[in-house]
Amino acid sequence: MGFVERVSTSISTIRRFIVLLALISLASLASLSVFAQAEPTFSIRVTPSLKSIDVGETALYKLQVIHNKPDQKTFEVFTPDVMWDVRPGKTLIVPPGIDGLVAELYIRPLHETPGIFGIPIIVQLAGTQRQERTIANLELVSLFAPEIAYRPALRGSVSLPESFVPGEPIKITVKIENQNRIDHERIAIKFRSDLINRDEEISLGPLKQDIVAFELTLDEKTPPQSDLLRTTLFAFDEDKSYQFDLIPVPYSVLAWGEIAQGETVQRTFLGSIRTIRLTNVGNVRRMARYVFDSNLLLNLFIKTTPKSARENGDHVWVQPLQAGESPTITITSNYWPLYVIALLAAIIVAGYYLFRSPLLLKKRATMLSAREGGISELRITVSVQNRGKKDLRKIRVIDLVPRIAKISRESELGSVSPHKVIQHERKGQIIHWHVDKLEPGEERMISYRIRSELSILGELELPSVMAKFEPEPHVSRTTRSGGRASVGF
Repeated sequence: MGFVERVSTSISTIRRFIVLLALISLASLASLSVFAQAEPTFSIRVTPSLKSIDVGETALYKLQVIHNKPDQKTFEVFTPDVMWDVRPGKTLIVPPGIDGLVAELYIRPLHETPGIFGIPIIVQLAGTQRQERTIANLELVSLFAPEIAYRPALRGSVSLPESFVPGEPIKITVKIENQNRIDHERIAIKFRSDLINRDEEISLGPLKQDIVAFELTLDEKTPPQSDLLRTTLFAFDEDKSYQFDLIPVPYSVLAWGEIAQGETVQRTFLGSIRTIRLTNVGNVRRMARYVFDSNLLLNLFIKTTPKSARENGDHVWVQPLQAGESPTITITSNYWPLYVIALLAAIIVAGYYLFRSPLLLKKRATMLSAREGGISELRITVSVQNRGKKDLRKIRVIDLVPRIAKISRESELGSVSPHKVIQHERKGQIIHWHVDKLEPGEERMISYRIRSELSILGELELPSVMAKFEPEPHVSRTTRSGGRASVGF
């Protein structure tokens, strides 16, 4: 009998060592994930990775907090699990630096259930919502015989596809872990949701793990929806049962089918009537969408039934259709207003040519030389043309040279010479030219140079040129060149 007890004790020790190695690996990964966050405000670490105490004792850990702020910060530590009392040995006032603060952390169980527990530890920067989380692993050992002291403790996780089409097989997998030294001959697994109702049973030895996998198929007429699969484990100990709820897993059922469309067009005088029929040929409710290409101009001549929404000028209809539903859309085009608009446009164009100025002015600037990466000299050319059918007389052309430049006295061959140049204190130089007469179609060229003592960087914009003239005796009119002349690099 002593030999059997020694063998049993050795097996228990080996099992405990395996569990300790697994928990140490998990804790190391958790610590690395905390430090691997991109530029964290602070990081935490709890050591050792596993602590073992007797029922009624308090576990002592070391808590290290490091932050990257230039001044000291105050932190708070707590756990959301009401079954544990977590307290620091002192107020967590952490100085700056790579070492941070290492403080004692006391964890006291508020229950007497033996087992290995992962206790969530949360450290929060005081006065903020910034938190970091880690796990403190604690083994609570009973002073009594294991078969009397240990109660069932199960942990598990469920996985299944996030979404699927009804009618196709769905694989559901459950991983279950026995965290205590109890040999469970029967563990009931219940799967419940709006669409799934299934029960399974397994047996699980002490500190063992098992994976349960099965497939099921939903009716292909199942409507699209979102659901939540809830899984519950039931462990039985003598005349008692213990319930363990696993984390619910969301999933969604996808819709299938399509929207078919048919179209007929009836031509009318200066228009058309287009009829579109949308039909839901699937077996689920679907959103139908139809887009009629158009633009802002054509929309003036289009009427739709029912009314449409607009997206970038196009007509868009979006409507939910039940299975077999088949609504129609009517698009009526009437281009009578377009002819009215074209007629008005012709009248406006004719009026423009009738009332436009017979004197046409054009101004152009050309760079002649550059200095220090900027403009230093320009040639300005002004075209004065009679585009009317009558002679124009007493033409007075006026141009302005900005203050940044001065007119050059060098003559331009073939150009009309200035009548006078006036120096204005704020505007610059004002140049006048006189042209006595321009016959229909005749054009005169005015050309002059301007220089700048300083290099002009970027673009130089010159004011428009103005002219006064008499289209009829004793009738004076004024006109300007279209836009401003500009030149630059």
